[in-house]
Amino acid sequence: MQSVSLWWMLDLPGLTNRSWVMTCRVQIIRRFSSLLCFSLMILAMPSADAWSQKASSIVLRGTVVENDSEEPIVGAHVFVSGTTVGGATDRYGRFEFRYDNPPIEFDLVASIIGFLVEVRSLEAAALSGSDIEFVLSPRVYELGGVVVTSNNREWQQNLERFKKLIFSSTENGRECKILNPEILDFAREPETDVLTATASEPLKVENGALGYRITIHEPHLRGTETGLIWGGEMQFEELTPQSNRQRRRWSSARRLTYEGSAKHFFNAVVSDKLFESGYSVFSVERPGLITNKRTNRAEIILNPPVIENEADPSVLRFFSFEGVLMVRYNREMESKRYADYVLSMGLRERTGMAFSDGSRTRMYQISWLEPHAGAAMIDHRGIEYGDVSMERFGYWSWERLGEMLPADFDTDDL
Repeated sequence: MQSVSLWWMLDLPGLTNRSWVMTCRVQIIRRFSSLLCFSLMILAMPSADAWSQKASSIVLRGTVVENDSEEPIVGAHVFVSGTTVGGATDRYGRFEFRYDNPPIEFDLVASIIGFLVEVRSLEAAALSGSDIEFVLSPRVYELGGVVVTSNNREWQQNLERFKKLIFSSTENGRECKILNPEILDFAREPETDVLTATASEPLKVENGALGYRITIHEPHLRGTETGLIWGGEMQFEELTPQSNRQRRRWSSARRLTYEGSAKHFFNAVVSDKLFESGYSVFSVERPGLITNKRTNRAEIILNPPVIENEADPSVLRFFSFEGVLMVRYNREMESKRYADYVLSMGLRERTGMAFSDGSRTRMYQISWLEPHAGAAMIDHRGIEYGDVSMERFGYWSWERLGEMLPADFDTDDL
């Protein structure tokens, strides 16, 4: 569910006399590549009554075996991508765990060192307690056409660059630590300075700001400071707090990270509570343009519409708008680190709310959204569906791995 790709784009009409915009693309569920497929999927949806009987909890069970011998694989990780939900196979290669309040569709992943990762796209309402079988093929290790870094000094420099790219300069990113950096292989193309990072084992990251250990299966990164794509299958695990103070700190940080995030925004859209949740939306011609004109107020269309503020869990909705959507979160100013970044890069020359020393400007958090097929799809919790359904620009693109919350994160659990 959380296979993520991010990149930045320069040379677009930006905020000032310099052309600039940051953009982020997030692939949530790789299933539908066209609006035709979206329409077919809606027709196949179960009734609300049928869904309500299954939505509260499902049990995921099955086996993981080798492709050649069909022998059971012990200790394989089986998890719902992008969540904290999952478990390991026993000595018989079997797994079984419960998934509370699942979305309409999700990706189930099986992974173990030495084998290729397998991802299975599933519909919650269609499982009916049936077993799920994963057949894993052995991993073949091959060297690509680019020379992998062999010099230790160069490898260390590439590692530092990798961390800056994947964690950004956010507050949460500064508290993230890669637990097994030695598994990373780096390659750099001298002509373009493009950095490529791969690993044949899962990459483990500890987020000390939010209290999660994130395992990235099939991690990959390619790009530069001006253009980047990265991703993998994300597996979340909650860390054990060492004190009540730390528990409260993590709870507060998770809520703060969620509020103002893209997921929070989509949830506000489908709940018909944009204003109450602190958002203003405007229609602009292209990403990077900022407006506060009432004539540019955007109209967001949900089809089918939400009736009486009740989002039916059995329905996926088209989410559409005219042009590019500028989203302003009015309850929190942009981070000082974000303002420092854009100013240090010479990307902002406009007035706003000044810091106490008067040397910098800050605004409310502003992001831009642009759908790829004219519309995106979201469920009753604001979870996106589709093949790279929505492109993000601005603040939401600056926030990266350090701001990622599990797809099953719920503020009611805080």
